[in-house]
Amino acid sequence: MQKNLKGKIITVVGPSGVGKDTLIQNARKILPFYFPKRIITRLENEKENEDFISVSLEEFRDKKKRGEFSLLWEAHEIHYGIPISVDQKINEGNIVIFNGSREAIPLIKKKFSELKIIHIHADKKILEKRLLLRGRESLDQIKLRLNRQNFQINKDAIVINNNKLISLVLKEFIEKINLISRSD
Repeated sequence: MQKNLKGKIITVVGPSGVGKDTLIQNARKILPFYFPKRIITRLENEKENEDFISVSLEEFRDKKKRGEFSLLWEAHEIHYGIPISVDQKINEGNIVIFNGSREAIPLIKKKFSELKIIHIHADKKILEKRLLLRGRESLDQIKLRLNRQNFQINKDAIVINNNKLISLVLKEFIEKINLISRSD
């Protein structure tokens, strides 16, 4: 466990379709912080609006063996990794912001006890509409996904509601990140 970090680490979490990647991609253009790309065992053609590096399961396992990940987890039969470069960036005093997973928060906190969490939330009807527009799943699959998802929000999280115009949500997202970056 790393304590008394020189930098800060922020994970952005929330259900699929809530707009995490859209917010992160736009914040990356404005903020001088480090936004590592996740390494994922999802196909390149499934990217939609997501920003990640696609690898096969075999490549992912090889990277894991070589110690190329700072963090890794699995969700919905997909493997996720955050590159080891994150450790150096934090030790250099940088602010690191990445798209994480609600289920992986305990694991991430084991390594980075001072983890800050930004939870992006949206109404189920809005999520349903966004997921339909993605075209990855049928309406029935989406409804099943939304009904089984645990929408519990971590008690330590800063919550941002993404039911509004993206420009307003982005402004709030950047304000929260800047607030975290200036806090002790």
